[in-house]
Amino acid sequence: METLGVSVFYLEQVFLEEVEAASHATTGTPLSKDSKVYDIEDLRDPPGVIRNKGADTVCPVDGKMGAAYIHCLEQGEYHVGEATQMLSYSWDYMIGDIVDTLTDFCLQNNLNPKRTYIWICCLCVNQHRVVQNTTQQKSGMISDSTQLDFFAIFGERVKKIGHLLAMMAPWKAPIYITRVWRIFEMFTARTVEGCKVDIVMPPKERQYLEQDVINDGQGIDALYEALGNTQVQNAKSSVESDRLAILNKVESDVGFQALNNEVNNLLRGWMQGAHRSVRITEKPQTVTAICSVLNEMGDYEDALTKHKEALAIRLSALAKSSNAHYNKLVLSEQYGDHEGALAKHKEALAIQLSALSKNHPDVATTYNGIGVVLESMSDYDSALASTRKLLPFNCQC
Repeated sequence: METLGVSVFYLEQVFLEEVEAASHATTGTPLSKDSKVYDIEDLRDPPGVIRNKGADTVCPVDGKMGAAYIHCLEQGEYHVGEATQMLSYSWDYMIGDIVDTLTDFCLQNNLNPKRTYIWICCLCVNQHRVVQNTTQQKSGMISDSTQLDFFAIFGERVKKIGHLLAMMAPWKAPIYITRVWRIFEMFTARTVEGCKVDIVMPPKERQYLEQDVINDGQGIDALYEALGNTQVQNAKSSVESDRLAILNKVESDVGFQALNNEVNNLLRGWMQGAHRSVRITEKPQTVTAICSVLNEMGDYEDALTKHKEALAIRLSALAKSSNAHYNKLVLSEQYGDHEGALAKHKEALAIQLSALSKNHPDVATTYNGIGVVLESMSDYDSALASTRKLLPFNCQC
């Protein structure tokens, strides 16, 4: 019961429709994919989309009126099942970004969204009890009002689910790393034996990252500065007692420095992986920006791989350019335009020499072509000079 998750398919096909069909509980403003979690369910206001769902349902955990959102859904394929992942996120995130992130996670990992069940606190924790607990300055993450050790409960839940998805958005300045609960969740999952931690982000944020890499890279510099200065003792929480409890727990167990180092290493690893996934383009600054980051992080092998990718793209572009010139010079020769053909040959040669070794076979072919055109023009001395350049190749063209 405590590790049930809602399917990604349900979130995309049903939950988003419920959100878009509703209005803000207080202002009456229509909700949309761009609404934040706090907009669809602000615990300081009358019940919103989430609490309204279970307002007239008896909670199967404590037998009281008012149930968690997930306890109002049918268990089974497409709706609810044992959680395969736990989402660590901020209520400041837009609901559309959350769903897009989870849908993209399934796509990138070849997972069936109908059978991928996500434990999400806003849907899986009874928010009716959260409101009651918050008035008593108790943790909003505990689903009842009894005196329980939340840290043990959370650790056990992470262990049972075994896979945490830490959602970063926006990519330049993730809200995630400013929230004490999120940092603590990531650290806990990282230190639980057998638990996997993946950092995920909305597809649009990945596109923004790629654009920044391709352009000037200033956003990357800002992000690295933020990641390098992530400190749990400076993070915030909507419930002050939560923040103090977490800080006391961290200080007594591992110390702030150990937690900060572990989290920062994980975040840098995420950024390193994000750079590996950026598609190399024909723009030189792309490979320069990516490889400079990878080199700084000591990831020389991946930097070399990116350089090779860039080389392959440039050689492909060179081949296309050379072929274009070749097609034009063939037409020139067919129409008796020897001067035009010679000019195209020389243009192709200049392109080749700028990117290839002077002993490359393609260069030999172009020298031979120049010689043939010059011979057609009865310029035998120049044709002979061009043909002599083939001698070092020791080939017949």
